[in-house]
Formats: sequence, structure tokens, C-alpha cells
Amino acid sequence: MAREPISETELAYYIDNQLAPARQIEVEAYLAQEPVLAARIMDELKINHALRMAATEADSVADPATTNLALRLQRAVARRMVFHKFRPALAACFLLAAGAVGGATMTAAVFKPDRPGYLEAALEAHAVSQVRAVMVSQLEAPEYDRDELLSATAIIMPTLPDDWVVTDVQVYPSRFGPSVEMAIDAGGLGRASIFAARPGDFVTIEPTTAPNGDATLAHWQIDEVAYVLVSKAKPDAIIAAANGLAATLD
Repeated sequence: MAREPISETELAYYIDNQLAPARQIEVEAYLAQEPVLAARIMDELKINHALRMAATEADSVADPATTNLALRLQRAVARRMVFHKFRPALAACFLLAAGAVGGATMTAAVFKPDRPGYLEAALEAHAVSQVRAVMVSQLEAPEYDRDELLSATAIIMPTLPDDWVVTDVQVYPSRFGPSVEMAIDAGGLGRASIFAARPGDFVTIEPTTAPNGDATLAHWQIDEVAYVLVSKAKPDAIIAAANGLAATLD
């Protein structure tokens, strides 16, 4: 039986550890026969991992080492640019590179197979929103028009509590299609973000928390749209806020 070709998109997902185990083995077998390509993929993996590690220790001061890693990754991505299937993890790193970013906190993600795939996209978008918050060159866009977002993305966003202030709203590409990332000064929750995407299934999932390092994610799904609230507040406060947000979408 002829081996199914390995696509550029699959190589991208391999770097992000998003392939099924069987297909991952096939990709590795293919790379074993392509030493030049394998060396390039390994370099991207190394840079990707180093950038994540550096970002978890970063503060609001530009770090030349982190910036250099980001620029190297930008050049690597440019060699294999597939914008219509842009990887969530590299989307965050590419924005870091494009703005020569050195600061802001990115929480390292450790995912289990039973966790929804959109949680990783939410964490990456959250990391980008934190990056934008400390970059002078990246102006935040706090205008929040629910109807406009719904028209552009087919995603309806929740109604926010009166004391929450939107500081930035962005539409990002992801493997789920257009997704919405909203950065918020969320009252007692502190700085938080709400991520929304259409993961491709039609289900109802009640708000559930998922710890991730020093942050907590509360995620839920209503019909075709999934939502993730990310904050460093206490889990009880985050799940209460998520329940309140979900109630506005009924």
C-alpha cells in the first residue's frame, strides 16, 4: 500500500503535537528519510520549546534572547507559510516575532488527550493578548460590537458584567476557523480573557474548570460555539463568573 503523503499542514501540527499517535509515527518515519527537512523541523521544535520556556519566565521588560528566538521562528515559519491553516501555537509566536516582543507572561500548556483542543488555542490567544498589552507598537482595540463580531464570525459573545472593561478585541485564525479573543479588566478576577470559537460539533457543555499552571480555564459550549474564560483568580471565582457569562447566552 502506498504511503499517504505528508502535507505541510501535518508537519505544522506535528510541531504542535496535535497529530494522532499513529500519524505522528508516520511523520517521523517520513522525516527519517528526509534528513534536510528533519533538521529544519527539529530546529523549529527547539525554537518553539525554548520560546515557550522563555515566555513563562518573562516580565514586562523586553528580553533580547526571547526576541531573537521569536525572530528565528518567524523566519522558519516564513519558509513554510500556510496562512489559511495557521497553527494556533505558532500564531502566538509569530505575533511575538512580528512585534519584536520580549515581555509578557505565557502560561506553558500541558494537555491531556481528553481535554478539548480549543483550550490550547485559548491559551495561545490569551498569551498574545498579554503580549499586546505591554507592547507600545501594538495598539489595543477595545471597541466591542457584539453584532459586528457575530456578523463576521458567526460567534455571539456573552454580555459582560457592568464592572468589566474590555481592553482589546481581536479575531484570530485557528484550525476551528475565525475565533474571537477578548482581553478584559474583569473586576475581582483581575486581568482575564474570553476566547470563543466554533470547534465543529453541536453540543451543550456546562462550565467546567481546567487548571493550567498558575492560571485556571473555565470552558463551556452552547450548541456550535465554545467559550473559554482564562484568569489567575481563584477557581471558585472563575467558575462563578463563567456560569454568569453562560447564562447571558441562553
